[in-house]
Amino acid sequence: MKFQDLKILTKTAGVVLVVIVTLVTTLIVTSYRLVSSQFAEFETKDATVLVQQVLQELNKINRKIQTAANDWAPWDDTYQFVKDRNTPYIEANLLDDTFVNQDLNFMLFYDHSGQLVFSRFFDLEAPEVIDEDPEVLDAVAAAPPLMVHLENDVHAECSGILMTGSGKPFFVSAAPIVTSKFAGPVRGTLIMGRFLDATVIAKIGEDTRLSVQISSDTETQGNDATHKDGSSVHPVVVRATGDRTLIGYSLINDVLGKPVLKVEITKDRDIFQQGLLVWKQHAIAIMVLGYLFIIVLLGLLDRLVLRKLIRVTEEVGVIAEKGEQRTRLAVPGGDEIGMLAVRINHLLDTVEQHRLIQAENEAYLQKLLDSINCGVMVIEAESRRIVDINRAGAAMLGWHRTDILDRTCHQLVCPKDWGKCPVLDLNEEIDLSERIVLRADGFELPVLKSAVKVERQGRVYLIDSFIDISGLKETQNELRQSEAKYRQFFEEDLTSNYISAADGRILDCNPAFAQMLGYETVEEAKKANFLGHYASPADRELVMDQLRQHKRLERYEWQLCHRDGNPIHCIGNAVGVFDESGELQYCRGYIFDDTRRVLLEKEVRQSQKMEAIGTLAGGIAHDFNNILAGIMGYTEIIRREMAGSAPQRVNTYLSNILSAGERARDLIKQILTFSRQSEVELRPVLLHHAVDEAVRLMRATIPMTIAIEKQLNSQATVMADQGQLHQIIMNLCTNACQAMPRGGTLTIGLDDVAPDRELTERSRQLASGDYVRLQISDTGEGIPEELRDRIFDPFFTTKPQGQGTGLGLSMVHGIVKSMQGLITVTSTVGKGTGFDIYLPQLSHEAELSSSTQEETPTGTEHILYIDDDPMLAEIGREMLLSLGYRVTEFISSVDALQHVFRHRPDIDLIVTDMTMPKLTGLDLAEKLREQDIQVPIIICTGNINDLTHPQMIALGISYCLQKPITISHLAAKVRTALDNRRRTRI
Repeated sequence: MKFQDLKILTKTAGVVLVVIVTLVTTLIVTSYRLVSSQFAEFETKDATVLVQQVLQELNKINRKIQTAANDWAPWDDTYQFVKDRNTPYIEANLLDDTFVNQDLNFMLFYDHSGQLVFSRFFDLEAPEVIDEDPEVLDAVAAAPPLMVHLENDVHAECSGILMTGSGKPFFVSAAPIVTSKFAGPVRGTLIMGRFLDATVIAKIGEDTRLSVQISSDTETQGNDATHKDGSSVHPVVVRATGDRTLIGYSLINDVLGKPVLKVEITKDRDIFQQGLLVWKQHAIAIMVLGYLFIIVLLGLLDRLVLRKLIRVTEEVGVIAEKGEQRTRLAVPGGDEIGMLAVRINHLLDTVEQHRLIQAENEAYLQKLLDSINCGVMVIEAESRRIVDINRAGAAMLGWHRTDILDRTCHQLVCPKDWGKCPVLDLNEEIDLSERIVLRADGFELPVLKSAVKVERQGRVYLIDSFIDISGLKETQNELRQSEAKYRQFFEEDLTSNYISAADGRILDCNPAFAQMLGYETVEEAKKANFLGHYASPADRELVMDQLRQHKRLERYEWQLCHRDGNPIHCIGNAVGVFDESGELQYCRGYIFDDTRRVLLEKEVRQSQKMEAIGTLAGGIAHDFNNILAGIMGYTEIIRREMAGSAPQRVNTYLSNILSAGERARDLIKQILTFSRQSEVELRPVLLHHAVDEAVRLMRATIPMTIAIEKQLNSQATVMADQGQLHQIIMNLCTNACQAMPRGGTLTIGLDDVAPDRELTERSRQLASGDYVRLQISDTGEGIPEELRDRIFDPFFTTKPQGQGTGLGLSMVHGIVKSMQGLITVTSTVGKGTGFDIYLPQLSHEAELSSSTQEETPTGTEHILYIDDDPMLAEIGREMLLSLGYRVTEFISSVDALQHVFRHRPDIDLIVTDMTMPKLTGLDLAEKLREQDIQVPIIICTGNINDLTHPQMIALGISYCLQKPITISHLAAKVRTALDNRRRTRI
């Protein structure tokens, strides 16, 4: 049987049943969603708090390690240990108890160059010292932020988590090694660490009473949260694994900013289960009430409505058939409603047809409006009242449809634009614009609105259609903020950032990039071609090939050219962007100007070479001192013995021997100065006088084909050694003449200058102030570019074998540096070479001291002379005897000490060698000091810098004599020491 043939009671019961069941089901489902969402949100917050508790426990461990590092690093003992690696520090401090008390697995000591000085690893379970873990050392070496000494900040620190290559995590903290008073320079970095093993995880689980898991599975959060704030901990993610349990987890970054660990907890869903039970009870109650409601409703409908409807139907049928109101008509149809419809259709055929058409059209339109996803509102133009709105529009406004109808449109749409409607007030045909609608909660919702006028049954209506664009507005706002933030970061970054096309066009760059290449503005830099700033086409092709091959370059070093042609040593990263065919489209990256570091490294290497050669020369020079001491000593003794009785030519011969010895002594002094084992005596020197004298001395040796031009425009005085100045000038002038075999011009200039910023940056020892510049240039062959960096290297020469030692320029470089100066070279092949020497001026005129010849002092006191070399002991004795003194000599310092103990009152002065077996001169002085023997002591040594002035005062040493010793020098010091002793006694 068809539905329309059913009785009214049956159909009504079916409809009521469907409606009530639908309502009950909707209510149950809605309540379930509300209950489950509320409890799920509560569980999420609870799980988030628990995960954060675990993260706080991890942070406590990390802070404890950082505290230990901050206690140990700024400590004088640690500062000294990194310098000399003393074993007592290890034995006294790096004990098992230290690692147990500090809860550490390892301690690493790095010096200022980044080299590992010492490491110790400890097993806290054993407990015992274990072998060092290479994976930990590799992981630390791969984490530059841990080398905090590079920041040159005494309070710098770095802590966090690292992962070894095998996936073993550990806590790590670093602090710069400074003194206990946080004084620099920073000598290195102290790194402490603790393995994040099962014991630590179990302890955290026990403290938090949670099921805690920590793993290296960091992939699971990729689609759940985005880490944007730059912190080491990612947002907490909570996920239900079923109705009974849920998990909460978060990722932790290492010190390099990469996610390496996943911290996860598991929690029972007790709260959710309780809420689910309440919902079930509520659902059952609703279903029971719904069932009872259906029964009561059907009974009432049958009793109060349906029976009456049947009677009315019969009466209407009679009226339709006979035209009389009380006439009863036969019913041919199946049910009461059907029969009533047939009768009414016969009476009101035309009217019914129009009504059905209208109802059908309205239903169609209503269904159409309710099916679209944008709001549609019908407004009566004259009264501005809302007469209809579709379902989407009501939902968008947050009102029920019946609450919206009959309201004035400006109460909800464009509330601030009353009287300014583009269509109704401004007579526009159609309006398409962004407007504001007012929601039920008072929120102003941005919409894109279209308005148009329509006419129906002689009345004008306004059709407003609108869509919600709040999400679009938020996205646009976030996009603008993000673009502004990253543009500011891009513009203010001190690193040179750029984006360039494959053909070298600079698409975008920051000011640092433009300034690095020599441009004043970014716009000016964009007009240039980046490929034109490579040092050479070969370098450019090499970089581009590397980029095409590897797609990206990290910490890549290459050389660019400044706008003025100067080289720029760079280090940076670059990323290539390729199309579908693999062709490079553009490149983006950042560059750091590393030129200063490269130049300083060259200077350091040069100093190291000079020091190595100097050490070798110094060792040879010390042996010559003893040989010269014998030659000059015996010569002076012979000359004094034969004074007045020897022929004139014999005296001349002896004087020549002494002069040759003095020249050899001066040469040894220069060798010791070169090796930094002896300091020259610097005196105020008028530089232009020294230049004139040097040029006058070498004029005869310079070919007549070479013209000498002097441009001496300075009267400056410098602190220097006259011989060293001559050596500098003659070395450079000789090299210049040899570079002009066919003649040319040798120019020597002298002027007062102040070094510019570029020079002071290239040489850290070149302080600000007034300098005098000595310029020596030639018009010779020039020096090829590939050889310029090596010309100051010891033993480097381009001359044929046997024509040059390669020590000339290296000696010049060492002398200039010892005078706190700087030497630079410029050269063009085929045009000549120029050397510029910058020496600091004295702040005022200094008077040159002149020595006066005084009579050699003598005496009759008793002097004890000690030297382990019998020849030198004999020479010393004879010198003192010739001066009238009583002398007792010893070649054993031990025997001499015993002699002093036995004959203390009879000894007026002790002259002793510095370096002797068993008992050195310093040891002898110290033992005499311990016995309170107040006898003046004079120390003789080949290196006068072996003894400092504070040491001399502490040990009671009167003077320190430089070997070889002359009679006049010895006589003066002996007499002065004896006279001082006599005045002290008085």
